[in-house]
Amino acid sequence: MFAQDALGDIVYVKLPEVGQEVGVGESIAEVESTKSVSDIYSPLTGKITAVNDSLDQAPELINSSPYEDGWIFEIAFEGDGGADTISAEEYEELTRG
Repeated sequence: MFAQDALGDIVYVKLPEVGQEVGVGESIAEVESTKSVSDIYSPLTGKITAVNDSLDQAPELINSSPYEDGWIFEIAFEGDGGADTISAEEYEELTRG
């Protein structure tokens, strides 16, 4: 929600490719908003297993339904994924304020 608020209305999403190998911290997707263009970085090392093709026609789903219909991609991670992950609740606490 923090990045969503900072970006404003999403108008375009460049999705990664299914099957694409990704590394933690690697730029793998892009969102364009009314304010800017921003990279999305992989939180894990692994392989893209699914992308949300509905964002091609309705990128605003990222704003209107970020936890249900506005998901961007899924990753099958390798080993521990190469990163320390946190829960949605921990992320909210981290970005609050």
